[in-house]
Amino acid sequence: MNDEALPVEILVVEDGSPDDELEKTARVVASVAAEFPAVKTIVHTVHHRGKGGAVYWGWQQSAASAVWLAMVDADGAVPVHEVIRGIRRALENTPPHAIITATRYHSETSREVRRGWIRQRTGAWFADWAQRKLNVGAVDSQCGFKLVPASWWRNRGNWREEGYAFYLELLVAARDDDLPIENLAIEWSEIGESNVTWWDGWSLIETVKRLQ
Repeated sequence: MNDEALPVEILVVEDGSPDDELEKTARVVASVAAEFPAVKTIVHTVHHRGKGGAVYWGWQQSAASAVWLAMVDADGAVPVHEVIRGIRRALENTPPHAIITATRYHSETSREVRRGWIRQRTGAWFADWAQRKLNVGAVDSQCGFKLVPASWWRNRGNWREEGYAFYLELLVAARDDDLPIENLAIEWSEIGESNVTWWDGWSLIETVKRLQ
């Protein structure tokens, strides 16, 4: 992002970890920020709020001048060049802005998705089922790379989902507001030691039923 002079600010959200972990993370962020000015001071929540709560908290702390709000998982599953491609696509986007949501379920052979067979199949089933049940335009509701029009997100307010289901909340709100969805096919590599459990999957299914 430095090399390409992209007008981006990066907020690292620390979601209520113990003090010793918070201190370690803050030191890493400070060292990176010293070299890369796009990285800002670490933003930490008072208590653990879940993935959606952490993302929403970070967006609330963003600069008032921001035109786009984005999130990307910190595990590196989405390659850097794909993140930059998504940002460039957002900057090229003309009003009315669309939500840009990355998808791992596509037929572009030039963009390889490396994922275990079981998780790929179960994830694809859930994505297709949620899309049909909720009538949303996103092919991959749960992919951890999304870009959202800032004014829309701020003006709508009253965001409630603090867990993994916040993705679904965003997409349902976009559906209700007739906000376009643009699916961005990406490369993606599964990173081991995922914190996502089968219980999380069941909770997402229950959320889809609740949001219908």
